[in-house]
Amino acid sequence: MRNKFAIYLYGVDRKPIPADFESIAENLQKVERLYFEMDGSFIWTGEDGEFRWQLDGMLYDAAGVIQYVDIQGWCPLREWLSLLNTIADQADWDQRWTVVRLPQLTTQSLGEFNQEIWCGGNLVR
Repeated sequence: MRNKFAIYLYGVDRKPIPADFESIAENLQKVERLYFEMDGSFIWTGEDGEFRWQLDGMLYDAAGVIQYVDIQGWCPLREWLSLLNTIADQADWDQRWTVVRLPQLTTQSLGEFNQEIWCGGNLVR
């Protein structure tokens, strides 16, 4: 079984993600096998070889931007990067995103998080 994660995804320095709810909602609704509700919740499922994967998430918006995204589950790296690009098309992701790991509430850069989850030898329990 793949390691699951639970995170809050913020913009740089735990600030809001510079994207509006309507744009992200429209983009998420175009993703195959992703079910999006207008309350901000979504679920995305798929298969990676013999493994089934699933991400559950919730967009939290205020003041015209996404304050953060609550995401939990597991998916292959390719889908993870696709989800990030769907939420906000940003170059140099490691400098633009902050990850808060749950339940520890530890803060990581996106690069550190990606390294730990997909490249750190912790993929299989």
